[in-house]
Amino acid sequence: MDRSKLWPLTQSFELVKGNAADVAQAVYNEIFRYTNESGIVLEEFKASSLGDIILSETILTNIPTKICIMPSKTLWSIIWVNSFLCDGYDSLSYNLTRLYKFDTFRFSSHDALTTFLPGSSFTYRYNHNDNIIQRTVQAYLDDNDKWKFFQKGNPCDFEFPETYNDRIIKNRLNEKQINRIFDKIGINPWNEEYFDFNRMSY
Repeated sequence: MDRSKLWPLTQSFELVKGNAADVAQAVYNEIFRYTNESGIVLEEFKASSLGDIILSETILTNIPTKICIMPSKTLWSIIWVNSFLCDGYDSLSYNLTRLYKFDTFRFSSHDALTTFLPGSSFTYRYNHNDNIIQRTVQAYLDDNDKWKFFQKGNPCDFEFPETYNDRIIKNRLNEKQINRIFDKIGINPWNEEYFDFNRMSY
């Protein structure tokens, strides 16, 4: 995948641990529950690449109006939404964990200025006995041109906490570190080899 052709539309994804068909049905149920609109449609389609999906989307909106769920060759499914903010859909991930008990990993990462100031963040959630366990880490440039670092929750096995002590805050979590985390959890939406376009997307 040539990320430069899709950037910054691929700076944020929601990753959901589950079969794409099951995730798609949960997303449909959740959007219908939230909006109660009869015009919501769940469709399956065959794509040959991530570019096919993203570049064919000619209308980008503030609040997402299209949610694409793509299968991978791993235990995870990949969600992309058509928001021109390119910041994913965190509340959807939250409810997929809260109501449907999927593990979710949502992230945004861009080392340069895009639709937002430079920064990286991730939130991992899982459901334990109907309680959401959440881990969030952020390193970002604020409106005062100061780098800030934030973390909440217990560190996960896929993290590299030694980097959080780096004197240079922007190095604590950035595109490179997010890629290292992808390697640990076994799914990388920035690498098309992980996608399984022999199966249906939604």
